Amino acid sequence: MLSPEIKIYTKNNPAQLIENNERTILYCNESFTRLFDIREVVSDLWGTNCIDLIISLSNTIPDIEPLSAFVARSLADRLPRKIEDIKINTRTVVSIEYKSAVLKEGTLIHLWEYTVIH
Repeated sequence: MLSPEIKIYTKNNPAQLIENNERTILYCNESFTRLFDIREVVSDLWGTNCIDLIISLSNTIPDIEPLSAFVARSLADRLPRKIEDIKINTRTVVSIEYKSAVLKEGTLIHLWEYTVIH
């Protein structure tokens, strides 16, 4: 179950992934799994390592290098930022928005929102 603090960040759309500073997935929604063609049930991804997920998807993401660079810079700076025109599969281009937040108990979270451009 999601903590009340995390629930305030979740929406039905766009595709979202929330992770903690250790890169553990705290939340992702069905829009996220559909976007990346992930077959696992959403709740099965919660608690798994985001790095492992990216590695498992890296062969299918054409723009893995710019995506990885965006993620690394965002995590280092912890400043809101957005990137556009990232091709995540043969038919889908997205923009990604990054935000970080500190929850009441001091947990740092990273929120990634994916919006389909075409």
